[in-house]
Amino acid sequence: MSKDRVRPSKAASEDLDVAAGLQFFDGLKTDKVALASLGCILKRDVCSTCGSSRKFFCYDCRKLVGLRPGIDVPRLDLPFRIDIIKHPNERNSKSTAIHAKLLAGDHVSVFEHPDIPSYTSDTLLVFPGPSAARIEDVNFATISNVVFVDSTWFQCASIMSDERLSSLKTVKISAEKTMFWRPQLGKPDTCLATIEAIYYFLREYATARECLNNTYDGRYDNMLFWFEHQYKLIHSR
Repeated sequence: MSKDRVRPSKAASEDLDVAAGLQFFDGLKTDKVALASLGCILKRDVCSTCGSSRKFFCYDCRKLVGLRPGIDVPRLDLPFRIDIIKHPNERNSKSTAIHAKLLAGDHVSVFEHPDIPSYTSDTLLVFPGPSAARIEDVNFATISNVVFVDSTWFQCASIMSDERLSSLKTVKISAEKTMFWRPQLGKPDTCLATIEAIYYFLREYATARECLNNTYDGRYDNMLFWFEHQYKLIHSR
C-alpha cells in the first residue's frame, strides 16, 4: 500500500529558504573580512549630524556611524550615475536604498518624490513593462544616468504616473528571487528589494558589457554588502 505524501511544514520550507539564502551570500565576492569585523561593534553610537542613536550607519543622514579604525567598508565605482526615487511613505529605517548611497556615494543620489530632477534622453528607468528593453539590447554609450524607484509595488503607481519618469526609456532585469526578509504580501518572490534590483542590474550590465567572455566575475557583489550583513544578522537570532 502506498504511503500518503506528506507536505513539508511552513517552518521547514522557511528553513530551506534561509539555507538557500545563506548559501547564496556565502558564494558572493563580498568583503568577508569587513563583514566579519562588524561583529566587533556591540554598541550603538551617536550620529554626528542628527544626534540619533544608530548602529553602523544613520539611515536618515545616509552616513556611516561608529565604525572602528581598521574596519574598511567597501566602496564601489560605477559605470554611470544612479538616482533612486523614494516614495515619501517609504520609511528610511526599512529602505535598502541607503545601502547603495553608503557603498557608492560618489555615484548615487537619493531623491524623495515629488522633489526629483527633470531627466533627459541619456537616462534609463529600471522598471518592468511591455515596452521595457533587455539590458543586453541597450546602447549604453548614450546612457549616463540610471533611475530606480524605491517603494512598495502598491505605492509605485503614483510615482510612475509622474511624466518626468513615465516619459523615460525603460529597461528590465531578468527574474530573480528576492532574499528580502520583509516580502510584500500578495506579490511573487521575484519582487526585489531596491538594493537587490540595483545589484542584479549591475551584474547583468557587467556580464553583457564588461566581463571577459560574458562571464560575471563578482565585481559588483559588494553592492549587497549591507544587505548580506543584515540578512545573516536576522537569521542568526
